Amino acid sequence: MSTIEAAWAALRAGRPAEAEATFRTLLAADGAHHAAMRGLALAAMAGGRAAEALEWIGRAVAPADAPAAWRLDHAGILLRAGRVEAAVAAARGLAATADPVLLAALGDLFMATRAWADAACVYRRALAAAPGQVAAWHNLGGALRRLSRFEEAAGAYRAALDREPGRWESWAGLAAALARGGAADDALAAFDRGLAIRPGHAATEQGRAELLQVMGRPAEALAGFDRAIAQAPDLASAHHARAILLDQMGRLDDAISGLQQAARLQPRNADLQYDLGRALRRGHRLQSAIAALQEAVRLDPAHGAALSALGAVLWQVNQSAAALEVFRRAVDVRPDHPPVVAHYANALHAFGRQDESRALFDRLLAQRPDDWPARLSSCVSRLPIVYRDEAERLAAREAYAADLAALAATPLPDDPAEVAARAEALHVRQPFYLAYQGENDRDLQAMFGGMACRIMAARLPEYGQRPPPPGLAPGERIRVGVLTAYFRNHSVWKVPLHSWLADLDRERFAIHGYFPDGEGDADTATARAFCAQFAAGPHGVDRWARRIRHDRLHVLLIPEIGMDPTTLQLAALHLAPVQATSWGHPQTSGMPTVDAFLSSDLMEPADGDDHYTERLVRLPGLSFRRMPMRRVPEAVTRADIGVEDEAFVYWCCQSLYKYLPADDDLFARIAARVPQARFVFVGYPMGDRVGNLIRDRIGAAFARAGLDAGRHCRFLGSLPGPRFAGVAHLADAFLDSVGWSGCNSTLESLDADLPVVTWPGRMMRGRHSLAILRLMGIADTVAGSADEYVEIAVRLARDPAWHASLRQRTRAARPILGQDRSWLAGLEAYLVQAAHGGAGAGGRATIG
Repeated sequence: MSTIEAAWAALRAGRPAEAEATFRTLLAADGAHHAAMRGLALAAMAGGRAAEALEWIGRAVAPADAPAAWRLDHAGILLRAGRVEAAVAAARGLAATADPVLLAALGDLFMATRAWADAACVYRRALAAAPGQVAAWHNLGGALRRLSRFEEAAGAYRAALDREPGRWESWAGLAAALARGGAADDALAAFDRGLAIRPGHAATEQGRAELLQVMGRPAEALAGFDRAIAQAPDLASAHHARAILLDQMGRLDDAISGLQQAARLQPRNADLQYDLGRALRRGHRLQSAIAALQEAVRLDPAHGAALSALGAVLWQVNQSAAALEVFRRAVDVRPDHPPVVAHYANALHAFGRQDESRALFDRLLAQRPDDWPARLSSCVSRLPIVYRDEAERLAAREAYAADLAALAATPLPDDPAEVAARAEALHVRQPFYLAYQGENDRDLQAMFGGMACRIMAARLPEYGQRPPPPGLAPGERIRVGVLTAYFRNHSVWKVPLHSWLADLDRERFAIHGYFPDGEGDADTATARAFCAQFAAGPHGVDRWARRIRHDRLHVLLIPEIGMDPTTLQLAALHLAPVQATSWGHPQTSGMPTVDAFLSSDLMEPADGDDHYTERLVRLPGLSFRRMPMRRVPEAVTRADIGVEDEAFVYWCCQSLYKYLPADDDLFARIAARVPQARFVFVGYPMGDRVGNLIRDRIGAAFARAGLDAGRHCRFLGSLPGPRFAGVAHLADAFLDSVGWSGCNSTLESLDADLPVVTWPGRMMRGRHSLAILRLMGIADTVAGSADEYVEIAVRLARDPAWHASLRQRTRAARPILGQDRSWLAGLEAYLVQAAHGGAGAGGRATIG
């Protein structure tokens, strides 16, 4: 054996140090011994010294006539050194070789660099020259499968099996190609052949389980994943796939545990961290979700889906400014991906950056005009949060109506995935701001609600028809479901829900609470105590629908439709024989699945029935009673809010989008006659565009009157509850918004003994304060026109005795708001009628 042969033998035997010493001896004797240089490169690589290996192999292949096999070694060392692009370039330089064995080896290198097309090309050339290379046929199948050429891939695997029928990995590859090509039964048979040859092989068991999952056989799939993990407990991909299946089976907590285990095994997998973050979000473990999604983005800064999901969670935890920036980054990396662009456009809309939002939607729909979810978001974003002027309001309404009509006329798709995408789009955007335009929205809501019901019935057809009434045995309690995301400190809980649950006769009615938000507080515990059953958690719509149907309710009450997206989706299904909504969001649902609208007889105008698609049920009184408040006002001084002690303070604490351009002059007209008037507004929580627009509008109204708005108006930030109450106690009067009246804000102003100046509107939502004052027996501050509104506000400031008497009367009459239960008999009568099948349809009804 020659010296160099001995060196190669030592290297092949796993003795690289011995081989290296021999190669160095040869090189010392002949400084141009290129074979020794190659040997030193391979020995250095065996010792983990990549930089040294690259230096030696570079010298070895420097001559133009260096053998192709050496150049292949060069490419391989480049790859192992992490220089993938250089490795691919070096390999492509060898593609002209005609040696079939070398071509097959070159294909293997291309596979390792994920250059699938190059690999397929050289494998075909190798096999054309030497078709007996079984491994090359198998690897060709792998390359073609990754190129999504599944039929050709199956042919390559079959060629390998024709030559070597016992090659289990080719059976597994064939199964994978057949599965991706849609031949599920043949794929399952191929998996079984492979496992018969190599029982318990973990990756093959995993592939078979994934196929069973796609075939709709989840129990068998889960057993397959369990077998794979039993064979290979550290197989991260099996834990990952199993967790996805568990999530689909409704076992979210188990899915999260599985994803966490997979992430421990494979901590640098960005897709895995993304899936974990999404699952944690749905489990309302929001800070953990943020951490997982941030890790996904750290691992892959161009992961647009992870950025978009991270933005959504940050938005959910009220970090809206951070969310907006993350959405912008997502668009930077995925500018042509509709969901990513729509997320950013929706966020811009919420920040009041209407023009930027509109430009993004216009660009997106120019590229993808048939993208229905993007069209829905674009349609809803036609409605700005606040308006520059009345012309913009009217134009926005017209544009929204046109877009909505086009959406509603679009036929439902046949593809279940597209139907699911439309259902998810309903979760993303609802026309919340439509109601703030101050008009009768019945026809527009009927269009939206009908469309939503058609989509949800196609998504979950088992809930497309009304279930039969469950009957009522003697002595059996009526099962009343209450579905809301606001079993917590929220306006819907305060009005009307808390008093309903507290006062309904629990000997006659069994309350079933359904809380899809799941993020509870002290009020959640109160609600739970009132319920015979209480279900909470971030479950999917299908699971919630199944649970509600299973409980065989007599009536399902949905206190609001239009704010919480999961509630809206569920309301569009038939989950109980009778379904009713109320004025938590005081707007008709427009849904044929909702039978009745429970309202207040004191609030509804004479023509109120014309405002609803549902049957209007007028409950006596306010339809609720005021429950005791636990809030303690924060100690605040007038100096803290920039108001002089001698000023007359008008509390203008409504959400800014309740103030319409047509009413801006009211403030200036009051200030013109009350020089010491100070109007105190609260802020908008996201950005400064909305607040600035309102400030500019009101400033223009004052300027038209020759007044300085800066002297008379104070714009505070977004106030937490105790500070809100503290500022209310500094005020002298509450100016109700026109068109959409205050309810909770009115009640909390009454806690501070403030006279309430109100001008009732045409719809129930513009008449809350009217009804409250009627119940209190105070009509003095109810205006019938803009002129009367101004006169009342001015008199309060200029007639101290009248102002003081109104404060005293307010204080004396306030207890009636918590004592009046006239509505209760009406609500219970409605529920009894509904349980017996008599309240789901029909005409006008006043109950009580």
